[in-house]
Amino acid sequence: MRIVEVNDKMQTGYRYALSATTGQDFHPEFKPDLSPMQMLRLGVFGGKYITDSTSEFPKAWFIGAKLSPILFSPEHY
Repeated sequence: MRIVEVNDKMQTGYRYALSATTGQDFHPEFKPDLSPMQMLRLGVFGGKYITDSTSEFPKAWFIGAKLSPILFSPEHY
């Protein structure tokens, strides 16, 4: 079991254990339309929400991701 420690702008010192295989063991009713990688490629949250916590997630999610080089502002999109 892998322990992830989160230290970003929203939370510091938060820890959690990865207890399921990535992309598996969801509730049977959970059927997302897009994967995390697909959402990041579309620039969800203006591409800014996740830029300070990329180490918390699989590197593959960020291949081709549209991430903002500036602070999020809805006026930019």
